[in-house]
Amino acid sequence: MSDSMLNKLLKLFFKTNRTIYRQAARLNRKYRLSRYQKGDQKILEISGGRMPLSDDYLNVDILDAPEVDVVTDINGPLPFESESADVIISVATLEHFNLNDMRSILKEFHRILKIGGRLEIGVPSLHKIMERYRQDGCTDEVLRYMHGAQKDQYDIHLCILDAARFMSELSALSFKEVKEEDYDFERHDKRYMMKIIAVK
Repeated sequence: MSDSMLNKLLKLFFKTNRTIYRQAARLNRKYRLSRYQKGDQKILEISGGRMPLSDDYLNVDILDAPEVDVVTDINGPLPFESESADVIISVATLEHFNLNDMRSILKEFHRILKIGGRLEIGVPSLHKIMERYRQDGCTDEVLRYMHGAQKDQYDIHLCILDAARFMSELSALSFKEVKEEDYDFERHDKRYMMKIIAVK
């Protein structure tokens, strides 16, 4: 078989597989969204990316990956009805937005949550980062939690708050029962991260 014929066959194979992959991803997303809509407990994970916390959550992310159930930009209206979610979880996401955009996203979370619905946020803590800095100096790890890993243009931290400031932002948006809990999400080092919860 000639090289040109082999190249043509390889291109056809990869094109066919991409088409099958896209169709399978569309069907899977349709099924996952349907299961979410019919479920008793509606839990959204915002920006779970390739590593969602649980298969029981609907993973919403801008990344078009097989693990993502709803592909959308979270920095805008989210494709969910008002007062439709029981729980919204977002880990290691909001620090990638400036303060005004973060407020807009939190406002959108408030819109989507049912009355009495729960918000769980995991973000880097300015206080904890500064504690690690005082203890260990300006390590790569301290810099990563303060500024982001900077693997690409999106992996940059634009807004790092301490718990008191983050909780005041949530209270200003009419969230209630706002408090800090022990950081127990699987992602990231709890020595740098905080978990804030609130209720609509």
